[in-house]
Amino acid sequence: MGVIISMRVFFLCLLAFLLILSGVGCGALSGKEHSYSNACGPIAIHNASKDLHIDTDVISISEEIEKEGSICIKGLLSIFDNRATLITFPWEIERFFIKRGYKIINIRNVDELDKDEDVAIVLVQERSSWTYHWIAFPYSSKSRIKNFFGDETNIHEIFIIKKR
Repeated sequence: MGVIISMRVFFLCLLAFLLILSGVGCGALSGKEHSYSNACGPIAIHNASKDLHIDTDVISISEEIEKEGSICIKGLLSIFDNRATLITFPWEIERFFIKRGYKIINIRNVDELDKDEDVAIVLVQERSSWTYHWIAFPYSSKSRIKNFFGDETNIHEIFIIKKR
């Protein structure tokens, strides 16, 4: 009797989990309930694209990333926090520029960036939190990048974008 009840509970939990995934996970993302075009990733890509003379707009960028991106990962993460649908993963940024004939060079120090030569996208993190933000250089100055979260700013990734 105990095994039958346990199996019944297991299947009810599994069914509930699948219903959650269909309503909040990958399925919900296709309805675009959040405005991904207002997320920092597509905006940073757009700002860098202007400096690289790539003719595009934030809406097209966000649609391309949503179409080719990691929608199921974001859907699963959105179960815990609905803002996860606004995430732009590093590989999505890399893919956008590589597809257009650019290469990505990773560097560690924002002071290595040259405003006259470099176009970059930087991922900053607020220390001791899960708050991240993509920001473009030289659209935003080194000082703004270093101090985006004040004293709590941690530079997580720096991608210099260069023509191949």
